[in-house]
Amino acid sequence: MGVSSLREKMEEVVSGSEFPGMQRFAVQLEKLLGCVEPAVGSDHAAWVFYQSSARQWLFYAQALCRIYKKVGSKKRFKALGETMKELEDRLGAIDYWDAWVKLCEPVKELPTAMLETMLRHRAEEVAALQEVLENGAWLEKDCPALAAIIDDLESEDWEKPGKDREKIAEFLCEELEEIEQKYASGEFDFEQLEDGVHEFRRQLRWISIYGHSLHGLLQTDADVKPEAFHEKYMTESVLKSPFNQLPAAPAKGKVLEVELGDFYALSWLISQIGKIKDQGQKIEALHHVADESGTVQDAALEKCFATMIPAAEQAMQEIPGLVARMVETFLVKDRILTRMRQALAACV
Repeated sequence: MGVSSLREKMEEVVSGSEFPGMQRFAVQLEKLLGCVEPAVGSDHAAWVFYQSSARQWLFYAQALCRIYKKVGSKKRFKALGETMKELEDRLGAIDYWDAWVKLCEPVKELPTAMLETMLRHRAEEVAALQEVLENGAWLEKDCPALAAIIDDLESEDWEKPGKDREKIAEFLCEELEEIEQKYASGEFDFEQLEDGVHEFRRQLRWISIYGHSLHGLLQTDADVKPEAFHEKYMTESVLKSPFNQLPAAPAKGKVLEVELGDFYALSWLISQIGKIKDQGQKIEALHHVADESGTVQDAALEKCFATMIPAAEQAMQEIPGLVARMVETFLVKDRILTRMRQALAACV
């Protein structure tokens, strides 16, 4: 099957399948195909693939695998999810070092050895992605990797729209309740940057990603206006964020709805924790690169770091308290996840 016929097949599924689950995967995989095509035949295939929007579609495909692993064939969607995650992880690793290179290249005071270390890491991650793409048959002209995935998905015993919608509502309610229970039991230790702060944000972020991956099934209820307590979450950046623009609802069938104010609140907290976490992690990362490159960490280097990342050390000390207060308000006082769960349950 050539790329053109593979695309035609995906388009047919998107427009004509009676199974919404199959449609949702075809939507994301067709987008991914558009990112693979420019890389095929390129001398710098991994870099071309990295510079595309592939990571977004891989996240959405992963999200669908997380859902259908619970509501469909566990083995099939576990395996496909691992395939998507491997590619996304490789892209994420390049992005990490590429961001550092872009930040540090203009800084003349930064020791050359540190920038060279970052460039080396980026090159190594690009090579690792190239290997994954080649070994996974992503770069052959007919993209057999995606063709095999579509064929496998067509073998799934998909649910019709009504049952599919009901099962997804139950899945989302369980996910929301699990986050609440973990918080109540103290499982998220915000003194720990990676295992506490980042892990809590990661689990919240999946809720948002589910909304975008479901091809319009999840909507915000336009008839329910945000309440007064929602105002603190409705900042300009949240209101303008593309992550709050959910895909259009399907022409036929019922959807799942949550209140717009609650969805804005979710977006705000994900964004705020991300900013706090990144600020705190950056100073640690610079010290690690300095160690690896053999750079002497003297007063001049610390001054350079402080110029690049103002108040980072202070941010590290304040992170646990800042995050704890925001999360307490979000989960306990404003009951955002409880409200979302109740709204979804009422849709079934």
